[in-house]
Amino acid sequence: MSAVSLDITAANATSSGSYLEMWPDGTSRPYPASVIDFSSSADAGNPAIAAVGSDGKIGVYNSSGTVDLIVNVNGYFTSADGATSPGGYVPVTQSRLVDTRNGTGAPQAKIAPGGTLNVQVDGVDGITGEGSVYADATVPSPGSAGTLYGYATGGSAGQPVVDYKSVTTSQGAVIPVGTGGQITLKNGSSTQSVDVVLDVYGFFTQASAGGGVFTAVQDRLLDTRTSTAVPADSSISVTVAGNDGIPTSFGAAVLNLTTTGQQNSGYLRVWPTGQPMPSTTSVDNFQVNTSTADLVIAQPGDQGAVSIYNASSGTIQLIVDLQGWFSIDGNDDSGTLTTLPPVDPSETNLTDTIVSYTPYTVGWYTWQS
Repeated sequence: MSAVSLDITAANATSSGSYLEMWPDGTSRPYPASVIDFSSSADAGNPAIAAVGSDGKIGVYNSSGTVDLIVNVNGYFTSADGATSPGGYVPVTQSRLVDTRNGTGAPQAKIAPGGTLNVQVDGVDGITGEGSVYADATVPSPGSAGTLYGYATGGSAGQPVVDYKSVTTSQGAVIPVGTGGQITLKNGSSTQSVDVVLDVYGFFTQASAGGGVFTAVQDRLLDTRTSTAVPADSSISVTVAGNDGIPTSFGAAVLNLTTTGQQNSGYLRVWPTGQPMPSTTSVDNFQVNTSTADLVIAQPGDQGAVSIYNASSGTIQLIVDLQGWFSIDGNDDSGTLTTLPPVDPSETNLTDTIVSYTPYTVGWYTWQS
């Protein structure tokens, strides 16, 4: 095992403002870097893809106060010399898969207390041959705190994918796909009905070929606190290619987005630079004067960059931390295998190249790339 896909919850914090860092145990702690921001006012959750040390452990650093830490494993990646075969991630044009507020992809109705909603994934928005789907889940204006589960239809609920607050809360999630190519969303609250919004960004394959391989990298790509805040109703472009040995052409970047110092509530949108901004999808719903984080697996655009839009009426400070990147899918649009160029050993440490993803809650799949 070389890296793991995690859901992290920080609970019972004593600090009014703190953050966590994660890195391979036995190596130097990267600074600056963060995977989740939290405070004593409420529990906070966020996903992460973290590289694992040679001892099979991850180091965790808490910047202030004390905090209880809950770590749920979605799946794991193996290195080239691991026991499972290569596999990878396929980005799709981001789209809104579900919005119970208006009947997109589901009935126009809130999920009842303890209720479930089955969502068709296979065959929708270019998703096919999937083992798991990557999406950003939002619980808009729930009224009180609670949990949302996402799991393979026909399987068990497992652990929550979103620990939502009393206000609109969003969180990225890796959700395995089950019976009939569906996933199941479950409202963990026993007292309130909730709406759910699900924006899909890509999927992990279970086929014998296809999907980009993963390389873990930790780096801070942007911190506007040292330059200029992102204005209201404006976007900023962040170049990923060229950093940390990432080639000009790659499939997707794993980015942790942190907003802080917000003048007003709002959300972010992320899309490939040079393409039209999506009109519906969103990540990292935030409130006034709070620090929130959300993970996104984003496709690059022109010059290997991604664009990030501040959908609020006030300025925000934005922090972008890189957690890794996926190579381009080995299959072209016709479905025939396209040979990838040879790897230059001087640019890539082959022992750090992650080449397999194993959905943890539904078993394991093998690939050949």
